[in-house]
Amino acid sequence: MEQDSLIITGIIEHAPIGVVLLRENGTVHYLNLFAQQMFSCSRENLIGRTLSEYFSEINSGVSWEELMKRMLQKNEGQARVLLQPGKGEPVICRMDFFHVAGNSGRLEYIALIFRDITSDLRVAEQLEKKNLETAKMNSELIRSNSELKRVSELKSNFLSIASHELKTPLTSIKGYSDIIIDNMKETLDSGIYRMVESINRAADRLHKVVNNILDVNRIEQKRLRLKPEMIALGMVAKECIEELSQF
Repeated sequence: MEQDSLIITGIIEHAPIGVVLLRENGTVHYLNLFAQQMFSCSRENLIGRTLSEYFSEINSGVSWEELMKRMLQKNEGQARVLLQPGKGEPVICRMDFFHVAGNSGRLEYIALIFRDITSDLRVAEQLEKKNLETAKMNSELIRSNSELKRVSELKSNFLSIASHELKTPLTSIKGYSDIIIDNMKETLDSGIYRMVESINRAADRLHKVVNNILDVNRIEQKRLRLKPEMIALGMVAKECIEELSQF
């Protein structure tokens, strides 16, 4: 039994959490090595004294004396405290407490367990900040995407209207130039005839462009399915050269 007590005492003494025993009057009876480091104060200087001077904030303004009253009234509980050690920066701790009864069965000590949660809270704040930034970015992306869709619809409507409006005069230009080429070659000056042929070819090219624009709109609206096929790049290049050579 004595050996077990020594083992338990050794574990508590070297545990990586702050352990403090208070008497009913609020003075320190015991604190382990980790608690001494947290308070930046030796055991000899703390035993017999209260901890009130080491806490600058307890549960949003509750005083140490008020917390002591609660700890005496309740068998166990928890509080968040801002520990102000003798040296160094303040430390935010989660403090769990529970009653320790003596041989008579009545309250003899109040055990306090201190866990440093400063880093955890800092990480949580950073995560919350990142989450808010991400939510803001998502909101902006949704708004931008909605605006892009609106602009795309306006563009598609404009191109559709413009393409159809271009088709009407193109049909007339193409039709009359075909008539002139087929029936009036002999009566026209050769220079004028070549210009009419050039107009006819330009009308064909523009007609193809208009049809391509309409096809793009149909593809965007999923009204036209693409059918990939093999093409001869040499032939495409030749056609491009022939078209450009006319300018």
